[in-house]
Amino acid sequence: MRILLAFLSCGLLFAAACAQEGRGDLEALRREANQAVQAENWDAAASAFRRLVEADPNDGDAWHMLGYSLHSGGKLDEALPAHIRATEFPQVASTAAYNAACAYARKGEKDKAFEWLEKAMAFGFSQGEVVELDSDLESLRADPRFQPLVARLKARAGGLPEPAGP
Repeated sequence: MRILLAFLSCGLLFAAACAQEGRGDLEALRREANQAVQAENWDAAASAFRRLVEADPNDGDAWHMLGYSLHSGGKLDEALPAHIRATEFPQVASTAAYNAACAYARKGEKDKAFEWLEKAMAFGFSQGEVVELDSDLESLRADPRFQPLVARLKARAGGLPEPAGP
Protein backbone atom coordinates (compact mmCIF):
# COMPACT_ATOMS: atom_id res chain seq x y z
CA MET A 1 0.00 0.00 0.00
CA ARG A 2 2.85 2.42 0.83
CA ILE A 3 4.45 1.71 -2.53
CA LEU A 4 1.15 2.51 -4.25
CA LEU A 5 0.79 5.74 -2.24
CA ALA A 6 4.38 6.70 -3.00
CA PHE A 7 3.80 5.95 -6.68
CA LEU A 8 0.58 7.99 -6.69
CA SER A 9 2.29 10.85 -4.85
CA CYS A 10 5.11 10.89 -7.40
CA GLY A 11 2.55 10.84 -10.18
CA LEU A 12 0.68 13.79 -8.69
CA LEU A 13 3.90 15.74 -8.21
CA PHE A 14 4.89 15.02 -11.81
CA ALA A 15 1.46 16.11 -13.05
CA ALA A 16 1.67 19.31 -11.00
CA ALA A 17 5.15 20.03 -12.34
CA CYS A 18 3.94 19.45 -15.91
CA ALA A 19 0.95 21.72 -15.34
CA GLN A 20 3.24 24.42 -13.93
CA GLU A 21 5.55 24.06 -16.92
CA GLY A 22 2.51 24.24 -19.23
CA ARG A 23 1.36 27.48 -17.57
CA GLY A 24 4.84 28.88 -17.99
CA ASP A 25 4.80 27.95 -21.66
CA LEU A 26 1.43 29.63 -22.10
CA GLU A 27 2.59 32.77 -20.33
CA ALA A 28 5.67 32.88 -22.58
CA LEU A 29 3.40 32.44 -25.60
CA ARG A 30 1.13 35.24 -24.35
CA ARG A 31 4.16 37.54 -23.98
CA GLU A 32 5.23 36.62 -27.51
CA ALA A 33 1.73 37.37 -28.81
CA ASN A 34 1.54 40.71 -27.01
CA GLN A 35 4.99 41.71 -28.28
CA ALA A 36 3.88 40.90 -31.83
CA VAL A 37 0.81 43.13 -31.32
CA GLN A 38 3.03 45.95 -30.05
CA ALA A 39 5.24 45.54 -33.13
CA GLU A 40 2.11 45.40 -35.33
CA ASN A 41 3.28 42.03 -36.66
CA TRP A 42 -0.27 40.80 -37.17
CA ASP A 43 0.60 37.42 -38.67
CA ALA A 44 2.88 36.52 -35.75
CA ALA A 45 0.33 37.82 -33.25
CA ALA A 46 -2.49 35.84 -34.84
CA SER A 47 -0.36 32.71 -34.91
CA ALA A 48 0.49 33.02 -31.21
CA PHE A 49 -3.08 33.84 -30.15
CA ARG A 50 -4.35 30.92 -32.26
CA ARG A 51 -2.01 28.61 -30.31
CA LEU A 52 -3.31 30.09 -27.05
CA VAL A 53 -6.97 29.41 -27.93
CA GLU A 54 -6.06 25.91 -29.07
CA ALA A 55 -4.39 25.30 -25.69
CA ASP A 56 -7.29 26.88 -23.78
CA PRO A 57 -10.54 27.34 -25.72
CA ASN A 58 -12.00 29.16 -22.70
CA ASP A 59 -9.48 32.02 -22.83
CA GLY A 60 -11.75 34.92 -23.79
CA ASP A 61 -8.92 37.43 -23.88
CA ALA A 62 -6.98 35.25 -26.34
CA TRP A 63 -10.07 34.87 -28.57
CA HIS A 64 -10.52 38.64 -28.49
CA MET A 65 -6.90 39.29 -29.41
CA LEU A 66 -6.93 36.60 -32.10
CA GLY A 67 -9.84 38.42 -33.73
CA TYR A 68 -8.13 41.77 -33.28
CA SER A 69 -4.86 40.53 -34.80
CA LEU A 70 -6.56 38.96 -37.81
CA HIS A 71 -8.75 42.04 -38.27
CA SER A 72 -5.78 44.39 -38.07
CA GLY A 73 -3.96 42.21 -40.60
CA GLY A 74 -6.87 42.60 -43.03
CA LYS A 75 -8.05 38.99 -42.69
CA LEU A 76 -11.66 39.90 -42.01
CA ASP A 77 -13.19 36.55 -42.96
CA GLU A 78 -10.86 34.82 -40.49
CA ALA A 79 -11.36 37.50 -37.85
CA LEU A 80 -15.15 37.27 -37.75
CA PRO A 81 -15.43 33.80 -36.16
CA ALA A 82 -12.89 34.83 -33.51
CA HIS A 83 -14.75 38.11 -32.81
CA ILE A 84 -18.02 36.22 -32.54
CA ARG A 85 -16.52 33.52 -30.28
CA ALA A 86 -15.08 36.24 -28.04
CA THR A 87 -18.60 37.62 -27.44
CA GLU A 88 -19.19 34.53 -25.28
CA PHE A 89 -16.85 35.97 -22.63
CA PRO A 90 -18.34 38.85 -20.62
CA GLN A 91 -15.03 40.66 -20.06
CA VAL A 92 -14.57 41.24 -23.81
CA ALA A 93 -18.10 40.75 -25.24
CA SER A 94 -18.94 44.39 -25.95
CA THR A 95 -15.64 45.14 -27.69
CA ALA A 96 -15.70 41.84 -29.58
CA ALA A 97 -19.22 42.55 -30.86
CA TYR A 98 -18.13 46.05 -31.87
CA ASN A 99 -15.14 44.57 -33.73
CA ALA A 100 -17.48 42.15 -35.53
CA ALA A 101 -19.58 45.15 -36.59
CA CYS A 102 -16.43 46.85 -37.87
CA ALA A 103 -15.42 43.78 -39.87
CA TYR A 104 -18.86 43.50 -41.45
CA ALA A 105 -18.84 47.22 -42.27
CA ARG A 106 -15.44 46.91 -43.95
CA LYS A 107 -16.79 43.99 -45.96
CA GLY A 108 -19.72 46.16 -47.08
CA GLU A 109 -22.30 44.06 -45.20
CA LYS A 110 -24.22 46.97 -43.68
CA ASP A 111 -27.15 45.04 -42.23
CA LYS A 112 -24.80 42.66 -40.42
CA ALA A 113 -22.72 45.61 -39.24
CA PHE A 114 -25.76 47.33 -37.71
CA GLU A 115 -26.90 44.03 -36.20
CA TRP A 116 -23.53 43.66 -34.45
CA LEU A 117 -23.49 47.30 -33.35
CA GLU A 118 -26.84 46.64 -31.66
CA LYS A 119 -25.37 43.51 -30.04
CA ALA A 120 -22.38 45.53 -28.87
CA MET A 121 -24.77 47.99 -27.22
CA ALA A 122 -26.67 45.10 -25.61
CA PHE A 123 -23.35 43.93 -24.14
CA GLY A 124 -22.75 47.43 -22.75
CA PHE A 125 -20.78 49.21 -25.46
CA SER A 126 -21.42 52.97 -25.18
CA GLN A 127 -18.62 54.77 -27.02
CA GLY A 128 -20.47 56.97 -29.50
CA GLU A 129 -17.39 59.07 -30.25
CA VAL A 130 -15.47 55.95 -31.22
CA VAL A 131 -18.25 54.89 -33.58
CA GLU A 132 -18.35 58.38 -35.14
CA LEU A 133 -14.61 58.42 -35.86
CA ASP A 134 -13.73 54.78 -36.60
CA SER A 135 -12.64 54.45 -40.22
CA ASP A 136 -13.84 50.83 -40.22
CA LEU A 137 -17.40 52.18 -40.13
CA GLU A 138 -17.01 54.56 -43.06
CA SER A 139 -19.43 52.54 -45.20
CA LEU A 140 -22.19 53.11 -42.62
CA ARG A 141 -22.02 56.89 -42.23
CA ALA A 142 -24.47 57.75 -45.03
CA ASP A 143 -26.96 55.11 -43.88
CA PRO A 144 -30.01 56.64 -42.14
CA ARG A 145 -29.54 54.21 -39.22
CA PHE A 146 -26.09 55.56 -38.37
CA GLN A 147 -26.75 58.94 -36.69
CA PRO A 148 -29.63 57.68 -34.51
CA LEU A 149 -27.41 54.82 -33.33
CA VAL A 150 -24.60 57.27 -32.49
CA ALA A 151 -27.09 59.48 -30.60
CA ARG A 152 -28.27 56.47 -28.58
CA LEU A 153 -24.67 55.53 -27.75
CA LYS A 154 -23.82 59.07 -26.65
CA ALA A 155 -26.95 59.29 -24.52
CA ARG A 156 -26.07 55.99 -22.89
CA ALA A 157 -22.50 57.12 -22.22
CA GLY A 158 -23.79 60.33 -20.63
CA GLY A 159 -26.30 58.49 -18.48
CA LEU A 160 -29.20 60.11 -20.34
CA PRO A 161 -32.31 58.35 -21.55
CA GLU A 162 -31.81 57.05 -25.07
CA PRO A 163 -33.61 59.05 -27.75
CA ALA A 164 -36.69 57.42 -29.20
CA GLY A 165 -36.14 55.46 -32.38
CA PRO A 166 -37.42 56.56 -35.79
